[in-house]
Amino acid sequence: MGKATLNPPHPGETLREDILPALGLTVTDAAARISGDSKDYAVQAVSPASPRVVKCPSCGRPVEWVAENRYRPFCSARCKGIDLGAWATEKYRVEATEEPHPEDQSE
Repeated sequence: MGKATLNPPHPGETLREDILPALGLTVTDAAARISGDSKDYAVQAVSPASPRVVKCPSCGRPVEWVAENRYRPFCSARCKGIDLGAWATEKYRVEATEEPHPEDQSE
C-alpha cells in the first residue's frame, strides 16, 4: 500500500496546480473571468485571518463575522430586537401550502 496523506492539499492549491494549467489559465486569468479585480482575490488569499464582513440584516451596517460579536449577523442588540419583533408581529412569513388532512377527505 502507498503512504497515506495525513495533510491533504488545500483546495485552492489543487485548483491552482492541477485544474487551471489544464484549462490554460493562470490565477490572474481565472480571477478576471470570475469578475472583479485579481488584486482583491490576492488580498483574500494572503490574509485568511481577516474576518468576513456581512451587512446587518436590519440596518445594513458592515458587521465582522467573528465569535466575539454576540449579536451576529446583527450589529447590535437593537437591530437583533427589531428583527425578532418583526418575526413576532408576523411582518416576515414563511410561505407554506396547507395539505388536507387524511380524515378531511371522505370519499
